[in-house]
Amino acid sequence: MEVKNRGCVYDKLVFIHLAKTAGGTLKNEIARQDNINPVFIYGEDSWQNYSSVDHNVIYGHPSKWLFGNIGKQLPNIEGKVVYITFLRNPILRTISHYYHLRNVDKGIIGDRIREFPDINVFFKECYHWEFENYFCRILSNDKKVTSNRDMEAKFLAAIDIVRKDIAFVGFQEFFEYSLYYLNGMFGLKLSPEKNINMGSYSLLDVYPETFEIIKGLNFYDIKLYNMMLSDFLAG
Repeated sequence: MEVKNRGCVYDKLVFIHLAKTAGGTLKNEIARQDNINPVFIYGEDSWQNYSSVDHNVIYGHPSKWLFGNIGKQLPNIEGKVVYITFLRNPILRTISHYYHLRNVDKGIIGDRIREFPDINVFFKECYHWEFENYFCRILSNDKKVTSNRDMEAKFLAAIDIVRKDIAFVGFQEFFEYSLYYLNGMFGLKLSPEKNINMGSYSLLDVYPETFEIIKGLNFYDIKLYNMMLSDFLAG
């Protein structure tokens, strides 16, 4: 069923849950809403729960189902698809994501991170692609998200796609302000009690040289973030 709100016409809203950008907070709030019927995609098996009749929101981490498809019609999804996402300062997002994987992830990535005594040794001696220009990799629609080649091209593609093909970009640092605009644009009533996307770590444990490494790894993400935040605050 087509929905219209303040000029936004859509059949399905897709919330792109970029890691550590307040997505967990939004996920919990969306699940709580009576007028939203979401399906949460956190693995390929999740699609078996999707119903084109019942679900009007598709919410999940970007993976094979989304790589290369942002702003496009999703395979096997009927009707007009509209995309939404949230961003966060790339340096702080990277640090938050590091601690999340270290403390929570029980797989290969978490195990590898835990081989190093702390964040400073890890960034000095190791690497994980999700810590380098993560936004540009995902939002560029380049299906080779783990590739480190042509990062400037990924940045240029990401900026073009975000500005043209994503209906709304919010910001973790301006969470309530973002929800104000998001609710108005889509006729939603999202009002979480708190932002749960806060870690127990201290930034004081991160050495200045580690900050510089992380800053260098996210050169293009910082450019993208600053441009989109400027657009948002000027809006």
